[in-house]
Formats: sequence, structure tokens, C-alpha cells
Amino acid sequence: MKYLCCCQGGKVRSVAAKYILNDELGQRAVLTVGLEKTDESTVNMLCEWAELVLVVATPEVALLVPAAHWDKVVLLDVGPDVYGRYNHPSLLKKVRPLVEAVVKVAR
Repeated sequence: MKYLCCCQGGKVRSVAAKYILNDELGQRAVLTVGLEKTDESTVNMLCEWAELVLVVATPEVALLVPAAHWDKVVLLDVGPDVYGRYNHPSLLKKVRPLVEAVVKVAR
């Protein structure tokens, strides 16, 4: 499975999901992107590559995914970025069960 992990800036919440997918669940085809400042054509290209687009943010951020790819979107609503770093224990505690559930269903 090819996963694209997205959040607003692409530095904290999406990276936390990528960390869990790579390091804890052994998934290797994982990319991250910040939806707010990345060119729409780049986001579109990454969404085309992905089989699942994990938006690790709020529903408002999920709307930044191009509409043509909404059928691939899974919203992991962990709220706004109040963590400051991808490996913050509170963030990982929120993201881990959500990512694990997605991987389990995707198998």
C-alpha cells in the first residue's frame, strides 16, 4: 500500500503518521506533504501516486486535498498542531491507534 500523509504544514502531524507507518508498522511506501504551502500540481501528483491519502489534521485541512482524490482520503482528526514536534508523546498517543486501524483495514 502506498500512503501519502498530509497535514497543514507537513512537519509535525503528517511526519508522526509517517514515523508510525515506517518504524512501527513496517510500511515503506510512505510520503508526507504539507497541504497549505505546497503547489497544487505537486499535491495532485502525490495524490495520484498514493493509494490512500491520510490527512492527519482537522476537517478544514482535508478540504485542501484536490477534489479528484477525495475518494482516497482518510481523515485522522487529531486537531490543530499544538505539539511542535512529530515525536511528541501526546501526538503519537493520538495518532498511533488511528494509523493502526487504517493499516488493518487496508490489508
